[in-house]
Amino acid sequence: MQLTIPEECWRPALSRSLAPKITALHRDLDEYLGYCNHDRAHTGRLATGRVPADVVFGARKMGSVG
Repeated sequence: MQLTIPEECWRPALSRSLAPKITALHRDLDEYLGYCNHDRAHTGRLATGRVPADVVFGARKMGSVG
């Protein structure tokens, strides 16, 4: 097989179609992880209503005077 078909057709087509999808998936994943770790209150026993990032980084419990 000649290399002109993969070089001139397949690689440009794949780069046009895959790159935006991968970057969109990466952006969506970043948004989801940001929501889960910084915005969503966790109802677990050790979290007591704090968001996961506050639990990991040692922020105070919700409602404590500070």
